[in-house]
Amino acid sequence: MKVYLAEMIAFFCIFGILYTRVSLADSKITYSIKVIKSEPVITTSAPTIRILHDPDLWEVLDKDARWQGENLWEIYFNIATRQEKPAMPLIKISVKGVKPGRVIVGNTDAQYEYRDDEVRFQLVDNRGIGQLIETYWQDPRGGLPIHLRHNWEMRKVGPWDPWPENAIRAVDNFLFAAREALRLMEEQNPSKERFDGRLVLMGFETSSSRGHKDDPAHVHVMLYVPGYSPGSCVPHLYVNNEGRIYSNSYVKIGVPGSGREFKPGQVCSMDDLSGRIGLEVMITDDGGLMLRAKPDADCYYLRPYKDGGHLGVSVFREDEHICLASTIDDVSIGEMIATIKYVDETHTEEILYDPFTGRLRRD
Repeated sequence: MKVYLAEMIAFFCIFGILYTRVSLADSKITYSIKVIKSEPVITTSAPTIRILHDPDLWEVLDKDARWQGENLWEIYFNIATRQEKPAMPLIKISVKGVKPGRVIVGNTDAQYEYRDDEVRFQLVDNRGIGQLIETYWQDPRGGLPIHLRHNWEMRKVGPWDPWPENAIRAVDNFLFAAREALRLMEEQNPSKERFDGRLVLMGFETSSSRGHKDDPAHVHVMLYVPGYSPGSCVPHLYVNNEGRIYSNSYVKIGVPGSGREFKPGQVCSMDDLSGRIGLEVMITDDGGLMLRAKPDADCYYLRPYKDGGHLGVSVFREDEHICLASTIDDVSIGEMIATIKYVDETHTEEILYDPFTGRLRRD
């Protein structure tokens, strides 16, 4: 009995230590820092970072390239503190062999000084994820917004060889096609009368920022319930480099045991916290996607172009062709063009953004 009691005490002590460590890790506040170079060259000596004020209160996250590193245009670090409202320290970063053009914290530019192969600046209280370049694009015609994630080969971290250019383009095409289908669907079945929450369209990232592995390439057509977690419904619609969807890895956030794989022909139903259906999706045999508001509603089909979804994705309502969505995204200059071709009209959307923050710009 004494041995059993001792084992139990030891177990709970270890559990308590682990729980405390997890809690402390989860409580960290992380800041992403980037130095943007004035030209695409690599430093002559590995960049280093120094926190000049209260360094004991800060940790430099240096696990691997997901947390700090260098590419042709960027030097990046992530630092963290457990202070809820930290004082913004002065920071120095060595940049030997290159001339800086900008310093960015999160997605905000910081003023800096450059002298003796170092940049010096005060941290800015912006907690955005620096290597995740996302533009929140509002539909000019009133449909759902899209979380566009701009993937640049220069930033890739992880299993992205060969570079999945076709899959990246197909993901964007599926997102714009889904937006068009959902706008038409909403006109028939207003969501405020059907379910609680909102439908969300989102891409994926290849930079593995802050340790986030996001492979293989995929499309998100999701249902976020009020409060987000638990209960938000998240399909991961995987896309191959032929621009076709082949599998759906589905999970309800915060709900143990909810994970499931859906193959072509299997209907994935997303519901709110009251069990009301918000949307159903199904992968089709041609690598497209079926969307419908409920089992007896009209089916909308997102069908990849015959030579692949990277060239375009068509929207059908049952057998009626509605439109074709296609995109071109040049991340190096921060310009994306989305073209929606209807039978009798064409809509073109020019999305101009900062390639180092994702912020929309006006040229």
